[in-house]
Amino acid sequence: MPLRNLSLISSYLVNSCGLSSKNAISASKKLCCIKSTENPDAVLKLLKEYGFTDAHHIPRIVSRWPKVLVACPEKTLLPKLHFFRSIGVPIPVLAEKLSVHPSVLTCSKVNSLIPLYNYLKALLGSDERVVRVFTRAPKVFEWSYADGFYANISMLREIGVPESTIVRLVMRQPNMMLISKEKLAVYVERAIANGSDISKLTFPSAVRFGYKPADIAKCPVLIKLSLEKRIKPRCLVARILNEKGLLKKTTSGMNALLKMSEEKFLKRYIVKFDKDVPELLDIYLSRKAKLSPGP
Repeated sequence: MPLRNLSLISSYLVNSCGLSSKNAISASKKLCCIKSTENPDAVLKLLKEYGFTDAHHIPRIVSRWPKVLVACPEKTLLPKLHFFRSIGVPIPVLAEKLSVHPSVLTCSKVNSLIPLYNYLKALLGSDERVVRVFTRAPKVFEWSYADGFYANISMLREIGVPESTIVRLVMRQPNMMLISKEKLAVYVERAIANGSDISKLTFPSAVRFGYKPADIAKCPVLIKLSLEKRIKPRCLVARILNEKGLLKKTTSGMNALLKMSEEKFLKRYIVKFDKDVPELLDIYLSRKAKLSPGP
């Protein structure tokens, strides 16, 4: 079907890709080169074969990367989708993660994805572990983050962090390996200054939270909490309240804050301080929305 103007492109995005009218209008401006639905139809067909659903993944990936519809299905998209499947990424995980981080699909398979995979496989020892890193932090595979990832590994080795500890850090906190080398060095130095032994199992968590070893030993469940979905939003609330003198910062208090149910957290830390910080709920929800995947 010919697409001669932005209005027709917007209609296609709504009817075939599931975008809202607002998102379709925005995306259509980046697709003015489309003259027919032939290539977009082929792209959508391929994505569906790899688990991308109409209602969930396709609206998300097209909204985030409209030009996926003009990418060559066979030459640009298929080799990368096939690569991730070949190393063991489950189809549901592949669709979920790439719809949120579609820029991974813009990376060169030969010059970016395969070298990074080989590096991770050599470091971690198995495809299963590489897949776990992809699942937790797909951004590791984006070319714009790769150099920083390599630099952070080198920095940790230079300061004497054992290889086994580096492996645990990459496995448990892959997103932390994407921050600047300078910032990561500060976190590592702080953990060491707090008495953490770089050879111990608790060291990655000491780097993550800035807690002392004894603090982590008291509450090992913190290691299993989601950094993006729970820890960062709740710590932001705690920091705001602490800066206003409304919250006494203690290790036990932070542990409880992070472990409690969402309902209890909202009641105890949001509703309770509504008069003092009326904008706190909006800040918290905005932070969660920013960190959680969405269309």
